[in-house]
Amino acid sequence: MILEPSTVNICDNTACNEALDVIATFYGKQKTVKVIKGNLTDDNLIEEVKEVSCLLNEDKLREEWPMIRGMIRGSYSKLSL
Repeated sequence: MILEPSTVNICDNTACNEALDVIATFYGKQKTVKVIKGNLTDDNLIEEVKEVSCLLNEDKLREEWPMIRGMIRGSYSKLSL
C-alpha cells in the first residue's frame, strides 16, 4: 500500500522520483468520479458525478520528501514500519 507500507525498499533516485510522480498524480490531483447509488439488481440506479478533493498537497509532498527519504535511508533503514 502506498500510504501505509509494511516495508521500506531503498531504490535509486530515478525510480524514487518516478514513484513520487505517480503518487503525486494519483493522490495530489482533484478528480471527477461517477457515484452509482441504489440496488445493483434494480433498474433504477442513480448516477451522480462528484468532484473529489485531492488527498495530498503535491507541492508539500515534493518539498517534504527529501527529509523523509533521508530519515528512511539513515536512521530507520533497518527498522520495519
